[in-house]
Amino acid sequence: MTTSNRFCSGCGAPDWWSPCAARVAGPPQAVSVKDVIEASEHVTFEVNCDLHRVDDERCDPATACSIRPVWRLLERRINEVLAGVSLADLQHAEPEVYQIAGAATGN
Repeated sequence: MTTSNRFCSGCGAPDWWSPCAARVAGPPQAVSVKDVIEASEHVTFEVNCDLHRVDDERCDPATACSIRPVWRLLERRINEVLAGVSLADLQHAEPEVYQIAGAATGN
């Protein structure tokens, strides 16, 4: 996790730690689902290899791993979808939200 020296304007905690609602304040069209999840959970997707290594040597970031690119791509796509849907978008009917999120249908 990358940390910074910035602090939340709402509660004064370091911005990488604070789940303060002030971090997602703004009009619904300007706040993404990703913003909300990151404010409450800090991350939208956890790569299990990073957090719970099966084997320290095998799962070291410097070691080649054939599944790591798949997890990284999945993480990127999840973040793209979540960033592309605003709170205002969630007021639409389900079929419209699928279109906004970039999916043709729900299945």
